[in-house]
This record gives sequence, C-alpha cells and structure tokens, in this order.
Amino acid sequence: MNRQKRKALIIGCGVAGPVAALLLQRAGIEAEIYEARAESTDYGGSFLNMACNGLGVLKTLGLDDQVSSQGSPIPRMIIWSGKGKRLGEVRNGARAEVGAPSINILRSRLHQVLREGAEQRRIKTAFGKKLTGLSTGEQGVIATFEDGTAAEGSFLVGCDGVHSRARQLINPDAPTPQYTGLISVGGFAQHSSFPPTPDTQHFVFGKRAFFGYHISSSGEIYWFVNFSQRSAPARGEVDM
Repeated sequence: MNRQKRKALIIGCGVAGPVAALLLQRAGIEAEIYEARAESTDYGGSFLNMACNGLGVLKTLGLDDQVSSQGSPIPRMIIWSGKGKRLGEVRNGARAEVGAPSINILRSRLHQVLREGAEQRRIKTAFGKKLTGLSTGEQGVIATFEDGTAAEGSFLVGCDGVHSRARQLINPDAPTPQYTGLISVGGFAQHSSFPPTPDTQHFVFGKRAFFGYHISSSGEIYWFVNFSQRSAPARGEVDM
C-alpha cells in the first residue's frame, strides 16, 4: 500500500491518543481518533507531573509552550522527614540544563490542549465509540464499536489506558494490571490561603503515608498522599 494512503485508527483520546495521531500525521500517515466517552470532558481527573523529556516531545509538535502556560514549573523537589527534618533536594529538569523544567498540570488542561491541537490540524475525533471487536480487513484492520459502527484502517494503535480494551482484544493473554498494595489520593484547589512554594514541590515521608504538595505562584495548590492498603479497592470506588 502507498505510504501516503496509509491510515491509522487511534483508540483513546486522553494524552497518548492525540500525540500519537499528531506524530503519525507528521510522518505522512492519516490518523483518526476514536474515544469511548460520549463527549470531551475537560474537567475530570486530578493533576500530574510532566517531566522535561515529555515537554521535549510536545516541542516537536509545537505544543510545549501552550502546555507549559497551563502548568506550574517544578525545577526542584525538596524531601522532608515526618518530623520536619530536611533530607535533601533533587533537581527536576532545570531549564538551563535540558531546555524546559518539569511542570505540574491538571490532567483536564493537558487533555484540552492536546485535543484542540489535533483538531487544529484537522485530525478527526469520534466520541461515543466504545471498542468491542477487531478483525482483519482488505485495508488492514477493522474496528467495531458498541454503537454498531465500524472503522477500517491500515493499522490500529491502542491508547486507551491501563485497562485497555484494544490490548485485551489483540492479546487476551496479555498481563493485566496488578494491585501493588498502594493507594494514591490527590486533589487541587484554587486560591489557596497558604503561601506559595514557587518552583518547588515538597515531599514528606511519614510512618504510614507519603505526602506531597506544591503551591503555584498564583495560589493554586496541588497535593497527593500515598498509603498502603492490603486489599484492592473496587473499580469505581476510587477515581481512576
């Protein structure tokens, strides 16, 4: 098949899906994204730390500045004991060393920038497309969806997360996610009354939990706590 006519089916419109589609487009391969959710949700999820190498990938797509403007730079991390003793400091991708610092960013904001970046480059995203089946077709692969529709392409890329339906269909014997005994809970709030910790994320090692926080220069607070729990929570019991 002529390379210019190749088409990729991308399953999932989170972080990986739009980026994969944009990179394939740069390589001359048409890509379409199929998302199980009925509509885009730019308000869900908590936050994440995007390392400088991740921003480097986005730089090749011209999206690094847009993403950075939605986040808070974290070029260093300070580690404390549960009793308040400073244990050390870790540099976290200082701009002078690698061209960009690590940032904290709300997952919803990252999703929005990446999805809109794909839309601006005329990459189509179809919502309400829950993957139910895969088969071989004349062009390569046929994906069928719960709503009764189907899509055909040269190949398929699964970008649908840790509980990937694409992976289950391609290889039913593939390893499934295993509970590690650790729960992570986190959140964020606007206009914190606490003083900012610009350019710094703090980590505190307690006896029974591990706590981290960062307060941006605009007063937005990001926090999380990790703790042990013997039994795994049911899906839906915690926001995954």
